[in-house]
Amino acid sequence: SPPRRSSSGWWCVSSCQASATDPSDLEMVDSMKISDREELIYLLSEASELEHGLCCCYLFAAFSLKRTADEGLTEPEQLALARWERVISGVAAQEMLHLALVSNLLTALGASPHFRRPNFPQRSKYYPPSLQLTLRPLDEKTLDHFIFIERPEGLDFPDGAGFEALPTPPSTSSTNGIEPIEVPYSTIGQLYRDIEDGFKALTTRYGEERVFIGPPRAQATSSLLPFPGLSPVTDLASALHAIELIVEQGEGLRGDIENSHYARFLAIRGELDRLRAGRPDFEPARPVMENPFTEPPADCAGYNLIDHPQARAVSELFNACYGLMLEILMRFFAHTEESHAELKTLIDTAIGIMEGVIKPLGTILTSLPATSNADVPRAGPSFDFYRSINYLPHRDSAWALFAERFEELAEFSGKLADLDEARIGLDTVHASIQALSAALGQHMRIPRSLTVTHV
Repeated sequence: SPPRRSSSGWWCVSSCQASATDPSDLEMVDSMKISDREELIYLLSEASELEHGLCCCYLFAAFSLKRTADEGLTEPEQLALARWERVISGVAAQEMLHLALVSNLLTALGASPHFRRPNFPQRSKYYPPSLQLTLRPLDEKTLDHFIFIERPEGLDFPDGAGFEALPTPPSTSSTNGIEPIEVPYSTIGQLYRDIEDGFKALTTRYGEERVFIGPPRAQATSSLLPFPGLSPVTDLASALHAIELIVEQGEGLRGDIENSHYARFLAIRGELDRLRAGRPDFEPARPVMENPFTEPPADCAGYNLIDHPQARAVSELFNACYGLMLEILMRFFAHTEESHAELKTLIDTAIGIMEGVIKPLGTILTSLPATSNADVPRAGPSFDFYRSINYLPHRDSAWALFAERFEELAEFSGKLADLDEARIGLDTVHASIQALSAALGQHMRIPRSLTVTHV
């Protein structure tokens, strides 16, 4: 049953082993009193990072799945894994919808969408100790961690083995209330409840006209981005509706649990147990390296390095295309003078990169050896986030940079395709990059002169 609400806050589980049916095992956590816009923007930015990071984690798990009889799969196992891949990819797509909705919430407050995030793995460095983000192939531990992350508030479900929460760092209990601070929450749903309360408190304090100051034209909707449920945020009611959709799709606490992310992962976990009962040595995923990188990321530890030449090159192409996709998405969500047709081109290009480049490259990587010494472990995508990935604020120069980057990616992918003696699909990726580049180029404008007149 849902946790009880009192005048001082939400009930939440104080330990992942606590029982949701015994109030004595529950700890009262005071709801954050969000009194200013800065704190609300801060929390929404953290929510953006979590949605973005979870999307990458889920895609990595989907990429890792075995696919053919050559990998030792029976026909029922192949059918099951193909279905799991669709389900997990669908969950990842809904995380992208949630990121879009949070972007609308930020835009409505007059802030910019937040696409930045730390690299993987993250063990409590940026988020609460129980929210560990790491790139792992799909197995029982990974599924248990996904279920734990998506669990409804107050529900008893232990985290996956190896994901035990690190000690909580000490924090001060007093604040003057002028700077944004971290919020103690045990589930993502609880974070959104604090965000919901923040919108209500801010509207009570200032009124809707003063709170929702972002331009309505900047709101992303389903008319351009093909996500059912992506609606504009222009007042308190639409803000609460967006938050409600995010929570319902993730944990299903207030809505249809059967279609929630929590329930979908739970169903896969049960089916994995049944397949293992019939064949104890069944492994659903390829032996993929955890948190694989081509270069050491500066903001995290616990990564592994790819040193196989072909896998390194494909991983570099993956990361470069992922970075371009993010910059295009940033431009779409924080555009200026783009026409409707140009906005449609931006979002179609971003989706085209995801479907025609990112997904096939992710699967290709899990088929390649990560090291030059042996066939295992296999490589995988790192979703490396460079510090240089940023919002490009000027329309003409932004589009010129997109076109230039596409040219570089087409040249690089063409060279990889020419060297692809095993025909693992790099020629198809190269063709997709060329087609996306041509479609974007149709909307290029002649850059204005760089000569300026100083007044």
